[in-house]
Amino acid sequence: MLQKNKATFLLFLMMILFILSYPYRDGFWGGLFNAGMLAAVIGGLADWFAVRALFEKPLGIGYRTEVIPRNREQIFCDMITFISKDLLGKENIIRVLDRYSLMKLALTYVDESKGDEKIKQFLYQMVTLFLKESNKEQLAKILENLLQEKVKEMNTIKPVIEALIHTLERDEEDAFIKELLVELEVYVHHPAVVGVIEQIVTQIKQQYTGQAEMREMASRFLDLSEEKIAKMVQREIIQYLRDLQFRTHPLRIDLKVRIIEWLLNQKENKQLEESLNQFLEYMINEKLNVSNAIVNFLNVLLEEQKMNLRRLIDQIVDNQIQRLRSDDKLQEKCEQFMKEIVMHVISEKHIVLETKIREKLDGLSNDDLKNLVENRVGDDLQMIRINGSVVGAIAGMMLYVLTFLVERFV
Repeated sequence: MLQKNKATFLLFLMMILFILSYPYRDGFWGGLFNAGMLAAVIGGLADWFAVRALFEKPLGIGYRTEVIPRNREQIFCDMITFISKDLLGKENIIRVLDRYSLMKLALTYVDESKGDEKIKQFLYQMVTLFLKESNKEQLAKILENLLQEKVKEMNTIKPVIEALIHTLERDEEDAFIKELLVELEVYVHHPAVVGVIEQIVTQIKQQYTGQAEMREMASRFLDLSEEKIAKMVQREIIQYLRDLQFRTHPLRIDLKVRIIEWLLNQKENKQLEESLNQFLEYMINEKLNVSNAIVNFLNVLLEEQKMNLRRLIDQIVDNQIQRLRSDDKLQEKCEQFMKEIVMHVISEKHIVLETKIREKLDGLSNDDLKNLVENRVGDDLQMIRINGSVVGAIAGMMLYVLTFLVERFV
């Protein structure tokens, strides 16, 4: 607006100076000044007409005026082509993308903008929103069905055996074995166990006495009562269980080796695998109320374990970021993955850019379009008017001098 006022003021100033200098046009200096002002007025008016003709009909003249509104569609098409094909063309975007490392940008964002905290907060909000808004019963049923299908499909025996062998080989079973052996020892101490052992001893004695070749041994053996023999056996069993509690005891080592050998032999046992699958299906379908357990877990997680949930999310994010920082190969894979996603989006959705530009431009009225252009280049256009007056004045004076010289000396 300031430049427009300057150009208009200069044009009127030239007109006033032309009128004031008109009576002195017969003298050399008066004629020189008057000719310059006349040319300045003509140049200023011509450029004013040209500038206004871009937007409207100056002086009501419609021929070759209103250039921008009249060529609206062509201007829009050229703008869309320039932006979507040249400036932001797919090839240009991909070429620029190849010059940068998305992983470095991501890690820089994490370091300098507290990006990790924003990621944690975003994930926490997403998880809590999902838990609040989702139908927990329906979700639990879906998870239960998926679990059932997975049990039917998977080869359960091999991973179970491998997990057991792995546990035994790494001596990670010690705490569990101790608890089990302690419980067995408590059970063996029970008076009912002595009664069972007495029954077994009685049967063995009957078998021995029924065979002629074993009578001599049986006669010595029968000197002891069934109760005494049962208690002796009980003590030996208890001692055996106590010996097994020590990791380095030969009995414990031998038992572990035998268990591992037995497990290895069961890897291809189809009958055992089928029995295990049937047991798991039975537990899921009949004994374990998986749906209710999942619903209860989600409710507890949402209502009572919010802080634990946040800590869990924070821990996962921190661990993954640290892992990403220290693993160059993982960074390369993530870089490739991210660029593939971006390039796929660019290839598939680039047409949306053209559509959005078209929608934005079509929403502009002629007045909006004129205001948009004037706001962007209005000052430059007003400078054209100012330059037209100045150049016109100089040209007018030069022509006057040239004409004066020709008339006097030619």
